[in-house]
Amino acid sequence: MRAFSKQMPLLYFILLFNIGFVSMTHFAVAPTWLTLSLPGIFAIFAISRLTIWWRTQFANFTPEQSAKRLKSTILFSGIFGLFLTVWSLMLFPYGGAFEKAHVAFFMAITTMVCVVCLMHLRGAAFLLAIQIILPVSTYLFVQDQAVLTALAGNWIVVMGALLYMVSGHYDDFSTMVSQRVDLENINRETKRLSDENMKLANIDSLTNLPNRRSFFSTVESFVDRSEHTKMGFAIGLIDLDGFKAINDLYGHSVGDQLLIEAARRLSEAIKGKAIAARLGGDEFGLVTSLTDDCAVFGLSICEALRMPYHINELTVEISASCGLAFYGQNCSTAPALIDCADYALYQAKFHSTGNAMIFTESHRQEMQLSHRVDQALRLADIKNEMTLHYQPIYDISTGEIISLEALARWNNATLGQIPPSQFITAAERSPIIEKVTQVLLERLLTDMKRFPENLRVAFNLSSRILASPKAMLQILSTIQKSDIDPRRLEFEVTETALLVDFDMALRALGLLSNLGAHIALDDFGTGYSSLSYVHQLPLDKIKIDRRFVMNAQSDIKAQNIIKTIVGLSNDLNLKCVAEGVETAEQVAFLESVGCHLLQGYFYARPGPTESVLRLIEAENPAALIAAG
Repeated sequence: MRAFSKQMPLLYFILLFNIGFVSMTHFAVAPTWLTLSLPGIFAIFAISRLTIWWRTQFANFTPEQSAKRLKSTILFSGIFGLFLTVWSLMLFPYGGAFEKAHVAFFMAITTMVCVVCLMHLRGAAFLLAIQIILPVSTYLFVQDQAVLTALAGNWIVVMGALLYMVSGHYDDFSTMVSQRVDLENINRETKRLSDENMKLANIDSLTNLPNRRSFFSTVESFVDRSEHTKMGFAIGLIDLDGFKAINDLYGHSVGDQLLIEAARRLSEAIKGKAIAARLGGDEFGLVTSLTDDCAVFGLSICEALRMPYHINELTVEISASCGLAFYGQNCSTAPALIDCADYALYQAKFHSTGNAMIFTESHRQEMQLSHRVDQALRLADIKNEMTLHYQPIYDISTGEIISLEALARWNNATLGQIPPSQFITAAERSPIIEKVTQVLLERLLTDMKRFPENLRVAFNLSSRILASPKAMLQILSTIQKSDIDPRRLEFEVTETALLVDFDMALRALGLLSNLGAHIALDDFGTGYSSLSYVHQLPLDKIKIDRRFVMNAQSDIKAQNIIKTIVGLSNDLNLKCVAEGVETAEQVAFLESVGCHLLQGYFYARPGPTESVLRLIEAENPAALIAAG
């Protein structure tokens, strides 16, 4: 249609001039209606069509509209051919030889011009040519004049060759159009797939928020912009506290619905003040140009995500922690900025779950120390540098030490004494924890040969160990190769460690329990495991987290939690130990609620094997005598 519309104005322009010239040469010899009236009517019609086609070349038509207009053009070509044939044959008898020759020339040249101009519409070109050639050449032949006969024959041959060329050109042009259409279709499909791939690459399919890749790209663009404009910005990392427990308890369908609702709340909470993204799992990120009241902004997001969720006739509750970091003030590259926000998030979850925390200079110092600890741990001589200290657990109803908890200690040649909270956390981030666990377990089994046989010793296992079949098999093998009765061992796990992979943890603890070892749930009340989890585990003991014990004197909520945990332990026929006991008032309260197993500085600090042996001898000399 586009190609055709460019040639049609030229066709009508030539027709107007050719008919005009013939009318002029026959004006004096032919009737006026034949030289003025009919050409005038044709001229009006031709000018209107010329105008229409002139405008058409600048218009955009659908394929259907174009096909309809081209079909109408075939009809018009037949009308024009009929008009030209009849008009020329009516003019031919008038005038002399020159006038007759002019009519013959007019028909020949006009037909060729029309066929050339109609070459992109083969049906119109052939219809017009046949309508003119057959009657006119026949008329010339019957005149019985050698010149006219030769002219007709010459005209037929030339037009035949021309129509053949036009037909070939039309086939080639039609093929080219088809290829172009195919190419455009391919390009459209390619663009659609590209757009779809771009969406898949940058949009989270569950929440329709930007995904992790898009988030990192956005942070990079904000960094580039800030380098030129000197405008600050902040990023935040948000983690849903307790999501995994709900996902495991109620299934992935409920978990997905919770994530969708959390994403909706997050989008509503930021209200155009930030760009939110889902980074994966239950972790979200945001980038904001806000630099003032950023902590309040982060807290408002946490509060919005903390509200109860109503899903499939269920009501579930979670909290959300947020870590925030500022560009420039804390760091100047995208990876460093994200590391800072991640560390702030870790601190928020560790110290104040469900709140927002801004990365500070003290956090930077802690991060730097953590990196040094990581490096030192990789180079450490674990067997010679790490030792175990033991803290007694007392039964205040008898005043005796009933068990010990083994606590790791690390004295590094470069960094000196490193707190367990630092190096254990660092070790758990890598496979090094397996080596640390193995070395310390072997040392524990050696030390236990010196302890009374009726004294049980607790040993902590991390989530990484519980989730590693290889590490668990090594632990079982080490215990079986030792001379220590597995019933003297107690393995402590935290709720948080269980939630990393509950099924693997359940299998691992089942193996230890089948061996005869006891299982204790440490830091109870600070995690998010449900009572159904507690019911499934082969537990012998629950340990109340020290944070509740520390606040027991002044915090009614902490007191109620302790009472609940003690009651739960009694109902499940489990022993209950309170950690972090430091004052006589705490002892009195715990005794009043029925908790008689206590551990803390009030009784004894963790110490090396020799000092613990002396303490046991002083508290319970008969035990040492019985042990030989």
